[in-house]
Order: sequence, then structure tokens, then C-alpha cells
Amino acid sequence: MVQTIHHHAISLPIPSNTMTPPPSGARARRTPLETVSFFHGLESDQRRELESAGRRNMLATGQYLFHQGESADSFHVVLSGRLRSLRRSPTGGVVVMHFIEPGDIVGEIPVLLGNRYHVDAQALESSEVFSLPLAEFRRVVAAHPEVGLRYMRAMAAKMVRILERLEAQKVMRADQRVANHLMTQTNVIPDVGSALELRSSKKIWAQDLGIQPESLSRALKRMTDNGVIRVEGRRIVIIDPDALNIIATGGV
Repeated sequence: MVQTIHHHAISLPIPSNTMTPPPSGARARRTPLETVSFFHGLESDQRRELESAGRRNMLATGQYLFHQGESADSFHVVLSGRLRSLRRSPTGGVVVMHFIEPGDIVGEIPVLLGNRYHVDAQALESSEVFSLPLAEFRRVVAAHPEVGLRYMRAMAAKMVRILERLEAQKVMRADQRVANHLMTQTNVIPDVGSALELRSSKKIWAQDLGIQPESLSRALKRMTDNGVIRVEGRRIVIIDPDALNIIATGGV
């Protein structure tokens, strides 16, 4: 069960000079959305139009951007930091749906359905989020259809990642899930000495993998005892990448 933390996001309005065109011959100022792949390909004036309609929110670690069941008034883009989405069951259970990284969109389903948020969104570290009111987003899409197409592609790609993750969790043992995560978070085939710095607690990592924290600890201990990895606090060093690959692909 995840304890609800009652905080409010700090809204940072976009400065009015965001819409001021640069002097003739001067280089245009980079905008926050310029580094977000979702908005790549848009002209600078189109990005400024989006920014002028939205707001930037700073979230502290543990703070919620929104809660499941709340009325949805905006969709959001992560500019920095890291969040996770949580789905709560009527019995009180919690499922981590996915992690939300810089450049990812969150709370996008209500854009189409126009109702309530279907998950919680919680910051795992200090994060900055750009929030755009749904009415403004729909207006921008009407004026710039390519924005809508990019939105649809981003949402489809996200759903594929979630489905692949949930499907993998159905068939993978705890050791295999841990090894697969280590493989994908370092390199496809990590070298000896490759390391992963945990950005969140082992409890949150276990939730992301769909296993109990005790199962994660046992899996890490087995790999450590077998000389596959070395755990140094929040840092995990790969000692035997070939053995790790065997575990990740379902071998003994």
C-alpha cells in the first residue's frame, strides 16, 4: 500500500517574454519543450504557443502530480526528474504501471476520453513537469494537426511498452526479471564492470518488477553468491555479463 502524501505542485507560469520574438538577426532562445522528442519537428512559434498556454510545475520527491479518479484538466510532459504511475485496485492493492522519464507524456488518456485520471502519478525525485490544459491542447491540435499525430504515436508506443512489460512479468521468474532489468539498463550485452546506479529504493524497484522486496533481495543475493554481480549500496556492478545474459534469457 502506498501512503498518500498531501502536497501541492508549485506552478511556475511561463514568463511573458517567452512569446517575444528575437531581434532581427539574433539567435532564437531555446525553449524547454525544444528538448522533448514529443515536440520535435514543430516550429519555434508552435512550441512557444504551447508553452504560453501551459504551466511548469516543480514536484518534490514523493509528491503526487495527480491521483487516480481525479477530474482530468491537463495532460503533462516530464521535463526533468522521474515519476511513476500507480494503478490502485478496489481492495487496496497497488500496481506500478510504468516509470515516467524526461520527454515522456503522462495523463494522456483523458485527452481522448475527457473524463478522469486512470492512475496516480508520483515523483520519485525532484522533477519538473510541463502541464497543458486539455482544452488548450485540443485547440492547438485543431490548428496544428501534426501535434495530434505525434501525440497518437507517443501514446501507442507507450501502450506497447506497458503491454510488453506486463506480459513479461507473467512468465518471468524473479531472478530473470532482475537480470533482464540489469541487462536493459546498462547495455544490451554489458561489459565486465558495467554498473547500474539505482535511482529509487529497492522497494520501488521490486514494485516495478512486479515482485516482493524479499524476492528481489534473494535474487540479488543468489547472483552475488554466484559471482554474477556485486552490490555496493545503490550501485550494482556486473561481474559476469555472460552469466547475467543466461539468467535474463531464462537459463539456469
